[in-house]
Amino acid sequence: MRPFIRSGDVVELEPVDRLVRIGDVVLLKCGSGDEGYVLHRVVRLQGETIFIRGDAQDVADGPFAQGDVLGRVTKTYANGRLRQLDRGIWRFLGRAWQRLAPLNVWLLRCAHQFRRDQC
Repeated sequence: MRPFIRSGDVVELEPVDRLVRIGDVVLLKCGSGDEGYVLHRVVRLQGETIFIRGDAQDVADGPFAQGDVLGRVTKTYANGRLRQLDRGIWRFLGRAWQRLAPLNVWLLRCAHQFRRDQC
């Protein structure tokens, strides 16, 4: 989920008490076993069917049912900083990032390459 959620960040989930919306970051059960979970952003809805995509990916996954959603990410904590992904500037930035696909993935790759070249 880079650049919004990175490895090691702590996420806070809330139970899903309404249908998810485009732009929500959700935890889904997919597949079987203990490793069948994914945390991605909702990018498309068709009725009650959900399609998701990681912020650093250019291909959506799905379809999933609303019942597969275990929770919605409301906050992240990284390096002592709080980000409220479900409101304000972080919700706006997340939706804008999602709408830039596939340009957003290219921008992220360029940023990583630039950072490597600077070291």
